[in-house]
Amino acid sequence: MERPIFDTLVEYCDEEKYPWHMPGHKRQAIDVLDKPYHFDVTEVPGLDEYHTPTGIIKKAQKKAAKLYGVYDSFFLVNGSTSGILAAVKACCEAGERLLLTRNCHISVYNAIELLRLNAGYVMPEIDSKLNVYGAVTPEAIEEGLNRWRDISAVIVTSPTYEGVVSDIEEIARVVHKYGKPLIVDEAHGAHLKFMPHHFPKSAIDMGADIVIQSLHKTLPAFTQSAIIHRASDMIKADDLFHAVSMFQTTSPSYLLMAGMDHAIELAVTETERVKSYIDDLLWLRSKLKNLNNISLFEGDKDQYDIGKLVLSAKRDGRWLYDELSKRGQIPEMYGGDHVLLMTTFMDERSAFEGLLKHLSEIDGECSLKKEDDKDDKLIRGFVPINGFYPDTACTIYEAVKRRSDSVYVKLQKAVGHIAADYVYAYPPGIPILAPGELITDEALGIIIQSVDKELNLKGIKNTNGEYIIEVL
Repeated sequence: MERPIFDTLVEYCDEEKYPWHMPGHKRQAIDVLDKPYHFDVTEVPGLDEYHTPTGIIKKAQKKAAKLYGVYDSFFLVNGSTSGILAAVKACCEAGERLLLTRNCHISVYNAIELLRLNAGYVMPEIDSKLNVYGAVTPEAIEEGLNRWRDISAVIVTSPTYEGVVSDIEEIARVVHKYGKPLIVDEAHGAHLKFMPHHFPKSAIDMGADIVIQSLHKTLPAFTQSAIIHRASDMIKADDLFHAVSMFQTTSPSYLLMAGMDHAIELAVTETERVKSYIDDLLWLRSKLKNLNNISLFEGDKDQYDIGKLVLSAKRDGRWLYDELSKRGQIPEMYGGDHVLLMTTFMDERSAFEGLLKHLSEIDGECSLKKEDDKDDKLIRGFVPINGFYPDTACTIYEAVKRRSDSVYVKLQKAVGHIAADYVYAYPPGIPILAPGELITDEALGIIIQSVDKELNLKGIKNTNGEYIIEVL
């Protein structure tokens, strides 16, 4: 009998493919955790209870809090998405307003819908080198706080998917001046606390009040493993834990929790491995600068996670992604004209050497531009060249509630309509449109260009070669 998922995974893992993508363990066995069924138990006597921990789970979470230097840490068995929902729930009541950066993950928008909140948007800078969302400035945050007086909390994404870090210390100062809590979606920064040099500081050490991290992205933990930290006393521990508990399964995975416990321990104790990783990473980055037709994104000093390898080529991102994949080097994602490769301290020198060898080969092949390659006017990332603030017709909750009355129209006729669903490229899951927003020329332009670039676009349907969008 066919087992579609199981059999495909067996076949895939038998092939010689190297993962330049999450999860951060890079498919390397971690001690006895390579026996998943052995650790897949339930809440029996002696193994504590996830939602009312008094034993080993409580002890492991307290250890994590001590190592991260926070008031409290709670393991998340439903991923960072559940942490985002919990953080917003702990800080906001129905009808209040959340100030968020426009490049927040879709889980933040889901929290706004679920909790019936109003949204206040802050536009991050557009990075001119890569043409994707970059850092958000403290000035932009303060402008938002002045514009809307009913804000209950502020949430910022840092690092971004591409590794750009905002000035969280100054942002926290601004937010606290207005008496509001600062939530930082640091899903891509679980490792920052344990990197001794060459990496930016974690938001934990920069004044954030609640920090959410995906352990599985940059540490050797299993997929779906995350953690939420209470980094200040602005939010009560009981309030945050109650919100966390609401968004977790009542059948928690001990395999995930054991993996989290162990991954954090490795990050602290494997100092030589971490040092070697940083040395090897710096070596690789220096070599990549010598390529002629492939460019390495550098980022600003102290505001960029060097563990992210963002490469752009004279050919588009899909081509570069395919060429690497043909050689068994599997990137995390491709954008308009770039690819993202994720590294962790589980990557060894031999892996970096192999990647460099393959990129050197590809570098010689991408100097000639195919006649049918898209021209340079097309968007090269997930956002429009200049960015845009959405025109909101109603709240996300109100728009979703009205979806039973929605219709589909062709993209070219969508301007002026109200979006009934999210439109976003995945990964990373940053909305181009959210429900309740007016479809403008700017929004339509980014959507059409994303379609042309063959990005993995959600919220758009292809019917007999015609692209349609759901509107109210």
